Amino acid sequence: MDPIKTMGIVARARSVGENDMMLTVISENLGRISVWAKGIKSLKHKAHASAAHLCYSEFIIKPKGDIYVLSEAALSESFYGLRNSLESLSEAVYFAALAEAVSAEGIEAKDVIKLLLNSLHYLEHGKKDFFDIRLMYEIKILEISGFLPDMGSCAKCGSENTAYFDGAAGEMLCENCGRQGASGVSEDCAKLMKMYSSSQLKDALNFRGARDAATEGICVLQRFLAEHIGAVKERNYLNNIIGM
Repeated sequence: MDPIKTMGIVARARSVGENDMMLTVISENLGRISVWAKGIKSLKHKAHASAAHLCYSEFIIKPKGDIYVLSEAALSESFYGLRNSLESLSEAVYFAALAEAVSAEGIEAKDVIKLLLNSLHYLEHGKKDFFDIRLMYEIKILEISGFLPDMGSCAKCGSENTAYFDGAAGEMLCENCGRQGASGVSEDCAKLMKMYSSSQLKDALNFRGARDAATEGICVLQRFLAEHIGAVKERNYLNNIIGM
């Protein structure tokens, strides 16, 4: 079979032996794929800098059974500046892990990659608050994966004055319909989550949400994310780093 050319981002990189790595690449047209990169650890390898974790590159790959073998890679964006801060790098790794979790093999992932690339760019250059961009990213990744509940009104009566979020059921609730087990949500937090759930990506990226409201939203969504996207270990690591 002829080699395949695709744009993609390295969401995970696992060492195999002394010189090889198994890459998890989120490809625009192939979805989540496993790519065996022979000898990639060597500094002399032509694709060494292009196939590193979080790099967005053009990959030339060859099918081999259930995986692909890397032939060449040309770097488009490395997001190297994220490595200057442990907090930013940890958040970027978490973003990539979520993108991997919602991507599937054989299903194009253009929306996932667009969200991930833009979020990493804003995070790297400090264009959006650290906690604010995390809340936005989590809501948008839920939207792309089809799990995002209606964040704008009460699931029981339709009231727009929401005051609770039920993480098990994935429902926003008003003061009258709130029930045991649901998390209280402040007015500012409810408005911010509603804004991110109903806006286009460009508008969401350029909106400046208050840190307190964003932090609250992150805490509110924790259970729902864990139940519907999965127990992503990078989430726990990030929470430990930032003390959440």
